Amino acid sequence: MSQLYGGKILWIDLSSGAVITKDTSGYARNYIGGRGINARIMYENVGPQTDALGPQNIIAFGTGPLSGTLFPGCSRTDVMCKSPVTNLIANANVGGDWAAELKYAGFDHVVLTGRAEHPVYLSVRNDIVELKDARHLWGGTTWDTQRTIKAELSDPEVKVLCIGPAGENMSTFATVHSNVGNSASRTGVGAVLGSKNVKALAVRGTGGVAVADPDAFFEACVAAHDTIKGADYYEELATLGVVQAEYAYVLSGIEAGSDAHDGVRDLDPQGTTDYPAFWKEYGHKRTGCMGCPVHCMENYDVPGHGSAVMSCELYTQLTWEVRNFDMHLLYDLVKQCMLMGIDNTSTATMIQFVMQLYDLGIIDESLTDGIRMEWGSKEAIHGALNAMVLRNTEFGDVLAQGMKATAEYFDSRVPSERRGGTSTYEHAMQVNNNPMYGINPRMNAMALGYAIGRRSDCITDLDTNQFDTITAPIYPGWTEEHRLAEVEYNYQTARDLTGLQNAGDPESLEGKAQIVHDMGIHTGLSDMAGTCKWHTKWLFLDLRPEHYAKALTAGLGREVSEDDLLRASLRMRHVERALECKMGRRRENDTIPAKEFGKPVSRGLWKGKLGVTREQLEGMKDEYYTLRGWDLETGVPTAATLHEFGLDDIASDLAERGILPGWTGEDFGR
Repeated sequence: MSQLYGGKILWIDLSSGAVITKDTSGYARNYIGGRGINARIMYENVGPQTDALGPQNIIAFGTGPLSGTLFPGCSRTDVMCKSPVTNLIANANVGGDWAAELKYAGFDHVVLTGRAEHPVYLSVRNDIVELKDARHLWGGTTWDTQRTIKAELSDPEVKVLCIGPAGENMSTFATVHSNVGNSASRTGVGAVLGSKNVKALAVRGTGGVAVADPDAFFEACVAAHDTIKGADYYEELATLGVVQAEYAYVLSGIEAGSDAHDGVRDLDPQGTTDYPAFWKEYGHKRTGCMGCPVHCMENYDVPGHGSAVMSCELYTQLTWEVRNFDMHLLYDLVKQCMLMGIDNTSTATMIQFVMQLYDLGIIDESLTDGIRMEWGSKEAIHGALNAMVLRNTEFGDVLAQGMKATAEYFDSRVPSERRGGTSTYEHAMQVNNNPMYGINPRMNAMALGYAIGRRSDCITDLDTNQFDTITAPIYPGWTEEHRLAEVEYNYQTARDLTGLQNAGDPESLEGKAQIVHDMGIHTGLSDMAGTCKWHTKWLFLDLRPEHYAKALTAGLGREVSEDDLLRASLRMRHVERALECKMGRRRENDTIPAKEFGKPVSRGLWKGKLGVTREQLEGMKDEYYTLRGWDLETGVPTAATLHEFGLDDIASDLAERGILPGWTGEDFGR
């Protein structure tokens, strides 16, 4: 076993049942682990002709060198494949304890290709790798599946990732679930696993993780834990989670402040979606992933509704985005999404899309299985959710295929004049067909994050300074002094990073591209290391590259500098972008819905403000592409950039495909 690594990549051809192992070392130095190694494997094995739901697609599950160690947040699993939603990269990150267990079994990554003849689940117990019959598990919920597998294998310590009925039915928004209420969501990773007839991956490892210098590694890990616990945001996140933050987003108008909510004033005048109050009344305990000092997820026990976990966007999506203000209904919906294995965010945005068309009179119940898709209707929300999961009706089958397919279905059945002469797709909140979060794309930096995001969403390319300065004035539970101090802190942070006086001003364009660029680098680092991005400055828990560098240096027994890690994160993103470009992505695909340009926030504290224009977004893209070393005209990484990061083979591949700007061939010895 190598230091910090299991040392092996487990590669399984489901069609033939062949199991082989490859050395991790060929990837580790340049790509560290996790998302980095997954991206390189993806580039080498997936192309523009690969059918996302066909057997030739691969799906990779990756740990990082800090997985299974004492480093905080040490059990995140990166999942990557080609997306059935965007036909670009599908990528998600799931917590729990599966990644650590895979490392203890002696493996760093699992790569699945082909398609099993019938439903199976993968069983890994140290060196014993088996594909077991899962036909009896097919149709089971994510919770039942995990319980049954643990019982079958007679080992309660087995760690399981699995899909639910949505994944089995290849709903494009299907997820892969862990044991803590955490899931690999967005862009359809669960649908890809279902397309391969794989119900679950069950792992049990009884080994350990070797480190070169145990004392120095222990000190580095303790320092990282102490840094997190000393951060200003730690106490709130460890006791309340993000309930106050999510409620602040709603009150400010940057959540539920666009699209179908234009012109709507007080949707929830009684404040029934007070998330902090719901936690105070029904919260049971905090929960989180292995090795986490924060426990950021809220575990509830609601009388008559049972136990479930919520966090982050789970609060806002199935409340405000569909105008549901019954928190008990929200709780039931979140629980149903978990059991069925379907992405809460994509589901909510899909339902919002259909409700908007229904409200405008463009569609009626003759196209929706007889369901009256009225705003906030319990019957409509449950009906559409079940339809997407089961795909047992024409409407449900269409919804499960995503926004573009749904729009094409409606367009073919609704006269042009009733649609205003345009496609119903014009009403869809999407980037490259990926349903958007409820977070407003009308903020300058948020629009850029959405536009350039590696999976066509904003989640790892954020400007959290902009979030905080927008929400601080009405942040629940804070004194006025605290609010003012928070605004000033974020202004100063933005100035320090960019050197620009107005970089922290939400209404200014200054420095936004640089902040988004920087956020992407740092979240990329944690994704490679196998740790939680919430511990970085992304959520102000203050882990910096130096913390990772010290731990990796001690663990590997060789010098790993901060610059090494930052360059590795940049290299990884160039590989991902090159893969996206190989699949057809270009500058014109880096955008937000056309209807969002120039519109200010429609409700809340920021009503009538912000509203990025197309010209402003294009200007920020110029700045961002320049920082990244991507061609301004096409958005493709330049030959010089690829060469600088040791990616000449990718440059050659792109050149042969005729899509590499600035390629001359002889530059790199050809």
